[in-house]
Amino acid sequence: MKEWGFLLFLVLSIPLFVQSQTVEGLIDSARVIQNSKPDSAYQIANRAYFLATEQEDDQSKSEINLLKGDILYSQGAFASALQYYLQAQKIAEENQNDIQVASVRLKIGRIKYYIKQQGSALEEFIYALHVFQENRLNELEAETYGELGNYYEKQENLDSAYYYQNQALQIYKTADNALGKANILENLGSIWEDLEQFDSAYVYFNEAYQLNKKLNNQVELVSNLNNLGDVFRKTSRYDSAHYYSRKALNLAQSLDLDYQTSSALRDLGKIYQDQGDFEKAIEYKEEGRRLFEEIYSAESTRQLALMQTLYELQRKNAEINALEAQRENDAIKKTAVFILAALLTILAVVFLSRQRMKMRKNNQINAQQQQLIKSQLDNSKLEEERLKIELEHKKLQEDHLNLEYQMQQRSLAAHMLQLIEKNKLLEEVKQGIQDVGKDLDEQAQKKLNKVAKRIDSNFRHDKEWEEFRKSFESVHKEFFEKLKQINPDLTSNDLRICALIKINLRSNEIADLLGISIDSLRVARYRLRKKLTLDREDNLRNFILSL
Repeated sequence: MKEWGFLLFLVLSIPLFVQSQTVEGLIDSARVIQNSKPDSAYQIANRAYFLATEQEDDQSKSEINLLKGDILYSQGAFASALQYYLQAQKIAEENQNDIQVASVRLKIGRIKYYIKQQGSALEEFIYALHVFQENRLNELEAETYGELGNYYEKQENLDSAYYYQNQALQIYKTADNALGKANILENLGSIWEDLEQFDSAYVYFNEAYQLNKKLNNQVELVSNLNNLGDVFRKTSRYDSAHYYSRKALNLAQSLDLDYQTSSALRDLGKIYQDQGDFEKAIEYKEEGRRLFEEIYSAESTRQLALMQTLYELQRKNAEINALEAQRENDAIKKTAVFILAALLTILAVVFLSRQRMKMRKNNQINAQQQQLIKSQLDNSKLEEERLKIELEHKKLQEDHLNLEYQMQQRSLAAHMLQLIEKNKLLEEVKQGIQDVGKDLDEQAQKKLNKVAKRIDSNFRHDKEWEEFRKSFESVHKEFFEKLKQINPDLTSNDLRICALIKINLRSNEIADLLGISIDSLRVARYRLRKKLTLDREDNLRNFILSL
């Protein structure tokens, strides 16, 4: 066995520095770079898993599977992340480690919610919560409360969302966990903002800001500043809105946080829009949109690179396993040849004693037959393993192509929504120009009308909606047909609202895109419920998401 281990070492060509490191050291190294260099982190985790397998360290194998799942989750590769989480769960269950099982199921719940398995996600959260409560793991319990709060907020059940976030806040306060407390305070501020209770939202956002400022948590400070600026904008306090949004933009740029920079630019565009400065509004919103598309493109490229790395590693592992199996088979054959040679030698030595020779001959023949049978069985297992590897390769290729297709569709949908918002702003600019022109002389009116016509040439509402509809139907097939089967009299505006709810936009976002107030949207939703013949207790969003 030692000789085989040495041969296996030569085949795998493991670098010397890997052997000199412990499994724990490799895990720590991968965690340090998992956000900045996910490809390298995944390869280090893979080497750690190899060492843990050699050492038969199931605890570390489960931890490494969790790490791999986290790396893929952060890159949006949810299907692959879920596979690793399930492997970690299986090992933890075999070792009867209830706490680790609960930790894994909490992560699985996050993925299930993202892929719209809301009911199943809620079951995972509740299971994890009960385990953490039984074992008095207060901070893990608080983390689960936070996830439940986010779940109910997105379901627009704000009472339940507030209850769970408040439960988490009390635990973090008792544990004096400032980082956890700051995160929950921001979640609570978001709930009050959804309720349009902006004074209360400000209190929570500001408290989260002060905590993160003490902790010098620069990344979270950007989010806090953006939220504060948004609250001031919605309450028409534009000087304060400018101050906080501009401060968020400067901090995000200094930290090279592209996504937060894009958000701050778009918030400044909204402020200028509300103030009637449409030229600056267009400038900032267009810059935010451009940066957002660059970020989305970079993230897509990074996800594809990570999936390619995963594919290559899986392929290499499959080749290594096949080579290892082939070498074991060759060793068996060599053993059988050696036994046969030994048999012939024994037969020559004991030739004068027929009885003794016969006994030994029978013994050796039986041993040879057993070895040959074992060799045949091993050959059969090797063939089965080869077929299994081929099937896994095909499945991995299909997953890779499917992910690329989904990312293309999401990118197109995001682009269309940005263009619709831009056209809405252009329409407001046009209306503003026409209103100003009423008070000017005829020559000035002609110039303004020329500008308005130029803006008209850039309007493409119907075309953009059709492009968005084609992209939407490629992801959610037969969605509009199902709605038409329920009520053929649904208007194009009804279908637009249903489509925007289907992609999980909030009510205020839908209102902004359609260029109507929240109250008008409520009326439209009420009429839509009647057209869809929903009972009073039925939730419109849940109904549409279920189609």
